[in-house]
Amino acid sequence: VKDDKWQVHVANFNRQQALALKLHREVKGYIASLKTLEGSAHTLMEVVREMHEFTWPGNMNLVKALQSLEKLNAELSGSMVDTLLVPVNNYVEQFPEIKERMNKRDRKLLDYTRCKRQLDTLKKGDKISPEKLGQAQEEFTEHKMIYEEVNTELSEDLPE
Repeated sequence: VKDDKWQVHVANFNRQQALALKLHREVKGYIASLKTLEGSAHTLMEVVREMHEFTWPGNMNLVKALQSLEKLNAELSGSMVDTLLVPVNNYVEQFPEIKERMNKRDRKLLDYTRCKRQLDTLKKGDKISPEKLGQAQEEFTEHKMIYEEVNTELSEDLPE
């Protein structure tokens, strides 16, 4: 059974997953760079503190400015983790579950197709046993309903 709409869903899902993983990788790299910047800024500030004499005029202003800068760097890193990395992580974590549901849909399609072929083969046969035909029809109907239910649910959740 060929389903063009499903193929569009799969292509969109795969594209979205690839882009989400790329975004995740870039966000992690950005946050790592921020942490590196924070470490470098801390080292630079320590050198400035060592160089600047306590008795020099404006020393307290410099100390306050350096403390404020360190605090801003730390807040930026923390803010990026909370507002960017956590939501991206949550988004990326959804893909394996959806992929498993897509695989289940494919398995149900195979079951449905197999039952359809069996029913068609029985109908074409010379000696049609009413019991076998009834059983094959029941199995076909059951697999068709299961497939359609799984397919409908998944199609509603996937990107158009």
